[in-house]
Amino acid sequence: MVANNEKENELLKQGHSRVCGCDESAMGCFAGSVFVGLVIFSPNIDYKTLIPGLNDSKQKTPEQRNILYNQVRKHALDFATATASVDEIDHLNIYWARFLAVYRALNKLKTKPDFIIIDGNKKVPTKEQMAEKIRAGYSNGNAEKIKTLLEEINYVTLPGQEAIIKGDGKSISIAAASILAKVERDKHIDELSKLVHPDYNWINNKSYYCEKQISAIKKYGKTIYHRETYVRKYL
Repeated sequence: MVANNEKENELLKQGHSRVCGCDESAMGCFAGSVFVGLVIFSPNIDYKTLIPGLNDSKQKTPEQRNILYNQVRKHALDFATATASVDEIDHLNIYWARFLAVYRALNKLKTKPDFIIIDGNKKVPTKEQMAEKIRAGYSNGNAEKIKTLLEEINYVTLPGQEAIIKGDGKSISIAAASILAKVERDKHIDELSKLVHPDYNWINNKSYYCEKQISAIKKYGKTIYHRETYVRKYL
C-alpha cells in the first residue's frame, strides 16, 4: 500500500481545501514523550514530484525518513509538531496524552484546517471531554497544572474530522505527519539515550519493548525518563 491523495481530493470536492493529516509516534514506547505531527498540503500538490516516495514512516529507513522530513517541511502549506510529557502520559494515560499533544500542535498551526484526518480508529476528543479527563487525571490537587492544560485546549476549535485505520499508508497528509512525528521522536530518544545506562540500548531499540530493555529495567530500575505506567510491572 502506498499513500496517495484520494482522500484529500474527496474532501476537496466537498469544499475542504485545508485538510490536515495527523499522526503520532511513540505510543508504545517505555520512555520519553509522545510526539504528534500535523501536515496541511495545498490542494492538488504534485507530491509525486516534490516528495517522491512519501509513505507511512514505518515503511521507510531512518535515512529515507530524514530526506522526507525535510521535503515535507519545505513543500507543506503548513505543519506542526508537539508533545506530551512522561508526567502527562502517566497522569492522563497514553490515549489522552496523545490527544493533548494534538491540541498543542493545532495551536501552533498558522493555517487553520477545515478538516482533520487522523490515523487510527479514534477521532480527537472534544474540549469538554479533554477537560474532564485532565481534571480527573490531576485530581491529586495540582490545580496549577490543571489550569495550564485547560488554557491550552481552550484556544482550539476542532473542525470536522475522520479517523482512518492505517491512514498513514493511505493518505499523503497522514503519511507526512507520521514522518514529522517519527523523525523528531527518534531524535528525542537518541538524546535521552546519552543520559541513561547503555544497557537500556535506547539508541537501537528506541525504548520499545524488547528483552534488553526489560533486563535493564530489572537490573537498574526505572529512570526519570521512563513511563511509570508502562514499566512498573517489571520493577
